[in-house]
Amino acid sequence: MADKHSDQINWICDLREIKGSTTKARKIIAEATAHPSIHKYALVGASVFIRTVSNFILAVSGQKNASHFKTEVEALQWIKEI
Repeated sequence: MADKHSDQINWICDLREIKGSTTKARKIIAEATAHPSIHKYALVGASVFIRTVSNFILAVSGQKNASHFKTEVEALQWIKEI
């Protein structure tokens, strides 16, 4: 799910069904999160393994405004904060 305000995009990514990670998937996520239009990047429902992998990807891509949430409601509340 994405939410666009002017030139910035807030992105919620549901990771509840993700069980593993591939090199291609990591590359796609790294490129997407590094895009200059991404303002906030919320990850929902990730396992400990996927949170660890995604934190590494976010660090490498330079994305500083990302966070993990247990529910979509929590993620939406954070996305709406200014």
